[in-house]
Amino acid sequence: MKISIITVVRNNQDTIRDAIESVLNQTYKDIEYIIIDGASTDKTLEIINEYKDKISKIISEPDRGIYDAMNKGLALASGEVVGILNSDDFYINNLVIQKIADEIDWTAPCVICIANNFNKFDLHAVNQMQRNIKLVKYKKYDDLILFEHLNAPDFIIKNEKNLTETANLSSDDSFEMRYQKVSQNLKNLCCDIENYIESLGDDVSRHQTKYYIAFKKVKNIVCMELFQKYIILTLKLDPKNVELEADFIRDISNVGHHGTGDVEVKIRNDEDFEKSKELIDRAYNEN
Repeated sequence: MKISIITVVRNNQDTIRDAIESVLNQTYKDIEYIIIDGASTDKTLEIINEYKDKISKIISEPDRGIYDAMNKGLALASGEVVGILNSDDFYINNLVIQKIADEIDWTAPCVICIANNFNKFDLHAVNQMQRNIKLVKYKKYDDLILFEHLNAPDFIIKNEKNLTETANLSSDDSFEMRYQKVSQNLKNLCCDIENYIESLGDDVSRHQTKYYIAFKKVKNIVCMELFQKYIILTLKLDPKNVELEADFIRDISNVGHHGTGDVEVKIRNDEDFEKSKELIDRAYNEN
């Protein structure tokens, strides 16, 4: 997998060397390094050219500002993944890009479409596709750019027989990978929970991250994670107003966890799910 790194710079002779060397010293080898220089008048370009044999592409010409320079770099990039390193920044060690490459989850790729506006037909078309496509609208205020997510794309759970009932889960498995490994009964339970939460109201939307599915109104109200023999729901509720129960409902306000919410519910079977519905309803109604 090729990773493209773009650095844009103008008149930054004091720090450009550190930025360049932090990229060139990465242990990950398939890096395309692109530097866009805005016609520097100090020694910046001279320093860049010291490394020209190791830099994939160097452009030095006037531009219309930092975003214009970034767009030039993006147009030249050919990697599957693109990153931007500012000329006054540097990677903290030589394993940064390798760690990023190891963490990328290709099981549920996402397409992000960014424009200054979308219409209702764009939203409808994306929803009909049932693919992980995000529409992001932007508005520029002088040097500030605001982004607004217009939709919450669905990851469609397919209720198919898993290949093995005993596949072990890894702590780094994505939600989709976990779903493929768990038992059919847990898959069915997962679908039932999802359908119930989405039936609470038209204002409930669904968003998939690598490790969990979030159900939200304005903010997340329920997050769902899969484990080998149970499902964890984290609910946006005040633990002080919830009756806790050992090995079923617990306060996680001071416990690190995926997703948002301070109340955790562990669901192993249909009976647990029925008992949890009251709390799910409260998470919906109280937020």
